[in-house]
Amino acid sequence: MTLKQFLQKKPQLAEQVLLKVENMVQKLVEKGMSRHSIVQAIIADYVQSQTDLEKIKWLAESMKEKLPSLLASKQGLLVACSLFNVLDAKDRKTIVKSIQEPLKEMIVNKVASLFIVHILNNLDDTVISKKKILHDVLLTVDDNVNDRCFQAIFLGISTPKSKRYFTAEDIEAFEAWQDHSTSKKDPEVRRLELLQIFVKPMEMFYEERMQFYLQDIAKNPLLSRTLAARIEVGGVAESDAMDELFRQIQKRQTVGDQLLIVAAHPAVQFALKDLVRLEQELAKKDPKQYESMAFCQKLSDCLLKHFDECLKTRACWLMVQLLEDSNTKDLLADLRQDKHMKAVKAAIHAQKKSGKVDSGLAMLQSVLTGKSK
Repeated sequence: MTLKQFLQKKPQLAEQVLLKVENMVQKLVEKGMSRHSIVQAIIADYVQSQTDLEKIKWLAESMKEKLPSLLASKQGLLVACSLFNVLDAKDRKTIVKSIQEPLKEMIVNKVASLFIVHILNNLDDTVISKKKILHDVLLTVDDNVNDRCFQAIFLGISTPKSKRYFTAEDIEAFEAWQDHSTSKKDPEVRRLELLQIFVKPMEMFYEERMQFYLQDIAKNPLLSRTLAARIEVGGVAESDAMDELFRQIQKRQTVGDQLLIVAAHPAVQFALKDLVRLEQELAKKDPKQYESMAFCQKLSDCLLKHFDECLKTRACWLMVQLLEDSNTKDLLADLRQDKHMKAVKAAIHAQKKSGKVDSGLAMLQSVLTGKSK
């Protein structure tokens, strides 16, 4: 049972117990013992149980120069994130300066890297974030791109608090005392500014290595998130990395016992579908900004060019995704031409002879004939 749970059951003891714990925490901090994980657990219990903002601010003021020393445990992370949230802009910048020396080690540390994520997602001054943190982080991309901790920094920027990439314990730390954060900038504005900073350097890295990383895209989510960032900030048509992506997915590769285009590979198809869905959702929110549907347009051209091959593969699901959305269905309007409809029908007939019709192909036929639910 945690201290918070105990106090919820015994609220009459809250004031007395918290005072004793507060005195203990004060002594431990004054003696410089916050680097020990057992001490971090005690402080975390106190931070989660205390409801007096002024006392949390006092603790933050006392420990602002010691926050990096807390990053030896997840409990320490919760404390560091809590205190960072309530510190003012000046003190936050002091903390950013304090991590300059150990930054390279923090990037690949499973706890410290999460604190970097928290700083970036809460520091209003993205110019400082770029100069003092992201610049140095990006310099290590060649060495660390496959490191999960390094990846978490950019995943945390592009998809803050995502349950896909972060545990419940991580998210709890990010949100601790968030209601009393001194941040003033709109989180979405800050996120887009950060995406603008990292997308180009990451694109340059992946452009030269696109073929290699596409082969294992499911295990390297950073490539997908880099492409997603480009879609969000715009400039898909001018992006050399996007051009390289579409060159690579049209190449042929052995999938099972067949030689098919890379776009038909299950993991690549799944990643492409996510990107299509992203651009479709963005267009619904801001039709003017995403009017060109540049990514979906490029993908549609690719699918039409290799239509016969796509019919034999999971790439059918990409066509279905495009056809079922009002903003992208016209990009594949040519599929309703007689020659394409006949090709779909022939593919269905051929698969029936072999005993099983692929569900993606069957759905494509339903969408084209207007029979889908």
